[in-house]
Amino acid sequence: MTNYIVRRLAHVFLTVLAVSMLVFVLLQLSGDPATALLPMEATAADVANLRAELGLNRPLPEQYLLFLGRAIHGDFGFSYRHREGAMSIVIERMPATLKLAGAALLVSLVLAIPLGMLGAWRRGSWIDQAAMMVAVTGQSMPTFWMGLMLILIVAVTFRWLPASGGGDARSLILPAVTLGANMAGITARLLRSSLLEVLSKDYIRVARAKGLVERAVLSHHALRNAALPVVTMIGLQLAYLLAGAIVVETVFAYPGMGLLVIQAITAHDFPVVQAFVLVFTTMIVLVNLVVDLLYTRLDPRIAY
Repeated sequence: MTNYIVRRLAHVFLTVLAVSMLVFVLLQLSGDPATALLPMEATAADVANLRAELGLNRPLPEQYLLFLGRAIHGDFGFSYRHREGAMSIVIERMPATLKLAGAALLVSLVLAIPLGMLGAWRRGSWIDQAAMMVAVTGQSMPTFWMGLMLILIVAVTFRWLPASGGGDARSLILPAVTLGANMAGITARLLRSSLLEVLSKDYIRVARAKGLVERAVLSHHALRNAALPVVTMIGLQLAYLLAGAIVVETVFAYPGMGLLVIQAITAHDFPVVQAFVLVFTTMIVLVNLVVDLLYTRLDPRIAY
C-alpha cells in the first residue's frame, strides 16, 4: 500500500507539472496583460516598460523556467490587479469554494440515495418512474439555467433566500442546490442500476429467506455492496463539482475561487490564474487518490 501511495503521489507531481506547462503556454497566447492593465491612452513606451517590469519581454521558455523555479519554493508571483501574492489570494478564497462543494455533495447524496433506493425497491412501478424522472430532470438541466431560474423564483419572486453573496448559511443554499442537482441525478440512476444488479445475487435471496424485511435487506446488505461504482462516480463528480463551482459562483456572485479566476482571466491576471490551476489540479488528483484508497474499505478483496 505504501509503495502504491508513493507512486500515485509521483503521478500527482507529474500531472501538476504537465498542466502548469500547458496553462502557461495557453495564457501567453491569450493576449498581452500589459495592454489590459494600462489605460487606453498609454503609449507604446509605457507598454514596453510594463512588460519589462513584469518580465514578459523575456523568451517564453525562460519565463516558464523562472515561474517553475519560484513555484517550487512556494512563490507564484504577485497579482497584477491586487498587488498581493497570487497564491495567498487563491488560498483565501479556497474555504468558500470547498464549503460550496461540500454542501453541493451533501445535497446530491440526500437526493440521490432515496431516489436510487426507491427506484430499485419498486422497480417498474410508478414510484420507480417518478424517481427516475426527477433524477433525469436534475441531470438534464444546465447549471447556469437552473441557477438563474432559482434566483428568479426563489430569491426575486418569493424572496425566501438571498440571490447572491456568501455571508451566511442562507446564501449558500441556492448555489449548493444548483450545483448538487446535476450530480444527484447521475448518482441516483447509477445507484439504482447497481442495486438492481446486487439484489439478484444469491446472498440477497438468503437474507430474504431468513425473514429480513425488505428495508433491512436494502440498507444493510445491498447498499454497501452496490456502493463501489457509486463511490467511483462520486469521485469523478467531485471534479465536476469543483469545475462547476466556477459557473455557479459567477451566477450567484459567490466569493470563491471560481469567481476569482473568472475575474483574473478577464483582466489577464496570469499569476492568479496559474496559482488557481495548480491548486485546482492538485485537489482533483488527490481526490482521485482518496477514492481509490476507499475501495479497499468498501471491498476487502481489493488490494494495491
